[in-house]
Amino acid sequence: MDCLYGFTADVPSNLKRDPEPLYNHENYYHLLKFKLQKSYQLARRNILNSKNKSKEYYDKQLRPHTFHIGDKVLLKNESKKHKLSQIWIGPYSVVRIPGEVNTTIKIGKRTVTVHNNRLKPFFE
Repeated sequence: MDCLYGFTADVPSNLKRDPEPLYNHENYYHLLKFKLQKSYQLARRNILNSKNKSKEYYDKQLRPHTFHIGDKVLLKNESKKHKLSQIWIGPYSVVRIPGEVNTTIKIGKRTVTVHNNRLKPFFE
């Protein structure tokens, strides 16, 4: 062994004293706590980054519509019975625009507020 590495190797058979433990229970507790905190911070940062990337991707695909009172719109049919059901139902009239993302439409005698993603313009 001297020729290969230049020193006598310490193999388990020629240890002169018992090996000392690297840490005790208290040190292990603090080290584990530190590692868990770091892991939590890393996971939280990755989740927020993933959330931001998903939002950017969704916003790229989004084609916003600006509706005006009196416009005719189609409503997406969320309760399709089978695959040949209509995807869009309507047309309905826009009655009110309470915010940037919601629109109130008149369906028969009642008015319903829906998200703009469920609406599209109706062209005759």
